[in-house]
Amino acid sequence: RVVVWNDDLDETTDEQNFRMRYGFEPRLLADAQALTGEKEQCPGVPGIGPVGACRLVSRFGGVESILERAREDGLVGESVKIRDRLIRHASDATLGLKLATLLTDVTFVGRINVGEIE
Repeated sequence: RVVVWNDDLDETTDEQNFRMRYGFEPRLLADAQALTGEKEQCPGVPGIGPVGACRLVSRFGGVESILERAREDGLVGESVKIRDRLIRHASDATLGLKLATLLTDVTFVGRINVGEIE
């Protein structure tokens, strides 16, 4: 079961509603965050905000796929300016992905009641 918490809106959403709202799978959320950045903590790509990141991820997949398409001029329907920014800031996007990715190899024993998370 997948539950995504949006701390800006202080709400949770399930996998299906997440896909309907953002246009991509929750597993690609770190990719979208890597493109937009998070102030000082995660560099991101200048000029790509949340709407643009969601569009890119929903159309082309994760950061590596997006960067590969940008290098091969395969971002059909996107501006040259976006393509150039992606190429110029590819290392920032790659670093951002590493910083935004949650550890998944941690063993957790117990239950989390989502209703009790504050």
